[in-house]
Amino acid sequence: MYYAIEISTGDPKIEGKAIYQYDTIEAAVGAFHSKLGAAMKSDLYTSELVLVIGEDGEVIRSEKYTKAATE
Repeated sequence: MYYAIEISTGDPKIEGKAIYQYDTIEAAVGAFHSKLGAAMKSDLYTSELVLVIGEDGEVIRSEKYTKAATE
């Protein structure tokens, strides 16, 4: 089993934490990229942290996107 963990900040409609379970590493890493990419394209997010871990807790992927401050 593999898990994608997502922590989103920004607009109250999207803020939250979630854990998704996947049978394969490909599915989990694919979700990782989709979630991170969607946050980067959206004005609703101020930050998005996504991790992929294995069932033993090993971190396979981890990345945090933080929207650049606008002046």
